[in-house]
Amino acid sequence: MRLKAVRVKNFKCIKDSSEFSIDPKVTCLVGKNESGKTAILQALAKLNPTDEGLANFSEIDEFPRHQLIAYREQGAGRAADALFTTWELSPDDVADLVQLLGPSVESIQTITLTKRYDNKVGYALELDERPIVQHLIASHDLEDVEKYKLTGAETVVDLRRALEGLKEPDPTPKQKALLASIQGSFDPAGAKQTVFNRLLKRLPKIAYFAEYLRMPGQLAVQDLKGRQSSGKETGEDKVFLALLEMIGRSVAAPHDSLAVPLFKEFLEEVTKDPEWSDCETWLVDTGDLTSLGDQDSLDLGRDHLNEFAQVCPKFASIYGNHDAWPGKLPLLAAPSAVMAQSQVLVARKYVVASPQCPLRTTIPHGDGEVQLYFADSIIHDQWRNTWALGEISDTQLAALKSLVDQNYDQRRRDFRILAVHHPVHYPPPRPGFQMAMRNDRSVAAVLDTPSPAGAYPLAHLVLSGHTHYLYPPHGGLPAQPSLCIHPHLGDDQCQFVVGSLMQLDRYNKRLGWPHQCQILRLHFSESQPAVLSVDRLLAARQAGEDYRGTGIGPYKFVRLRRDSEETAEEISFAI
Repeated sequence: MRLKAVRVKNFKCIKDSSEFSIDPKVTCLVGKNESGKTAILQALAKLNPTDEGLANFSEIDEFPRHQLIAYREQGAGRAADALFTTWELSPDDVADLVQLLGPSVESIQTITLTKRYDNKVGYALELDERPIVQHLIASHDLEDVEKYKLTGAETVVDLRRALEGLKEPDPTPKQKALLASIQGSFDPAGAKQTVFNRLLKRLPKIAYFAEYLRMPGQLAVQDLKGRQSSGKETGEDKVFLALLEMIGRSVAAPHDSLAVPLFKEFLEEVTKDPEWSDCETWLVDTGDLTSLGDQDSLDLGRDHLNEFAQVCPKFASIYGNHDAWPGKLPLLAAPSAVMAQSQVLVARKYVVASPQCPLRTTIPHGDGEVQLYFADSIIHDQWRNTWALGEISDTQLAALKSLVDQNYDQRRRDFRILAVHHPVHYPPPRPGFQMAMRNDRSVAAVLDTPSPAGAYPLAHLVLSGHTHYLYPPHGGLPAQPSLCIHPHLGDDQCQFVVGSLMQLDRYNKRLGWPHQCQILRLHFSESQPAVLSVDRLLAARQAGEDYRGTGIGPYKFVRLRRDSEETAEEISFAI
């Protein structure tokens, strides 16, 4: 998104700046002292500041003093206007909307974002929802009789209500999948609010500064925590904290040691479930046992995995980008220390820069196998790992194809799972310069291409962590891979992402379930040998209103809806 125009009202010395345009390259504010140049920048920064302490408009401190009494006496009940901005959408912004809402939203070129003295962000945009409704119906391949039941729906809210109001024998499986997709991906207020929510996440951060601050070469974390708790952070502290926030980390988000015995108890319950106790159970870890990659934490993390292996001996793990940190932020470490961290990981039995197939098993009563593959997406580089970027090299992709072919038999129907720390399809919106896999499109293309021996797809299911988000959203898992929203993977493939098992959730990214994992149960039917179904269940510790970002109580399966006891979502793959 690019800022196109700004207007400031009722702020400090500014009554009304009138709207002025922003040049794509440089915009210079020129004026006398005390004419409002600084005030304009301060007001603009409040829309989405890097420093949350600068986010709010204050009537007492910032509303023009000579107008304040009159404004309050009017008592209109509506907060005064302060900021109007117009933003131009980038091709990536539009592409993100198209993934969910269909090609009709390509017409959205700009959005107006506003902020008043009640500090709520408002918006204005033009949107015809009828093509969106038609796109949603068409994307779920409804039959004519199923579509007829939805006649008259002109908005996404209309469509959701029509689906929710279907009586027996409706809704059909396709109608259920459509309803689950809407409930999982759309705001209850409708398509406009959904567009606003998605674009707000992509809104650039605005940095306002009146002096240059430098990040220290070394910093004592415990001292910093003390200054944070007392509200006495220095400018240098704020620079360091801002950098951590940009890469999704925090000095106040450690791992909860209580989660370890509770998760072990949960594993015991799962493996002893009478319905599944005769089936082979795997434990798969997608990385980031640690926050800083220090050797003590790596060893402690391996100890935890070994505890879990006492209950579930079939386990495999890869390392994450934070495990590749040499005990500190890579940007603050020597390049040699960053490179040497790979040997620290190898010494702890991790495989670096090479694919592997650690687990495989025969499908009971079937003529194929379930095979688990690993790929290493970590970049051992100061800058790229600081920004949490990933990559799977062409050499490693070629080796993965060769490894798949070693295990491939064209007479079998195999189901291949690829576990990789960085998602091949990042949960939308994909970040522009951090967190994502740099070559995700080319990796997806390889995974959607037959191997030299003819194995296709190279991976049916991709499992990742890294993002701290559950994806597809809980309750929004499509019934088949072709309905999954990831345009660069194939119609026979799907990407699953899950949040952190034990890390405290300072930024509330995991929607009330800060400690989570996903349980995948695979079904095979002799009557349908070309289909393998996967049940996905979210297991987590729930957060309470007074414990935001903190898991409390034991791990348990999360219900799909409050009014239902259902916990499993099913997706069926062609094999």
